[in-house]
Amino acid sequence: MIADDAIAYRRQAPQLEIIARNLKDGEELWKDEAPGVADGLGADLNIELVERDGRHFVAYKRTKSGAYGWLTIADNSTREQVMI
Repeated sequence: MIADDAIAYRRQAPQLEIIARNLKDGEELWKDEAPGVADGLGADLNIELVERDGRHFVAYKRTKSGAYGWLTIADNSTREQVMI
């Protein structure tokens, strides 16, 4: 959780997605596809939240079209992905 935002994986059959919502009004802030096969394969689906220089970042596994997941790090407020 970052401030008033909750971030979690949820199943949207057959795919998983990661979604962020504002806890005060329930508004969806952003969402992204996550590796739907990962839970069946026993892969660990963690969400890491990091604060740096007053900005909040989210690290999670994402995918497109059923491919295997890869690490994504994004600014929670702008949804811009961070290059590492």
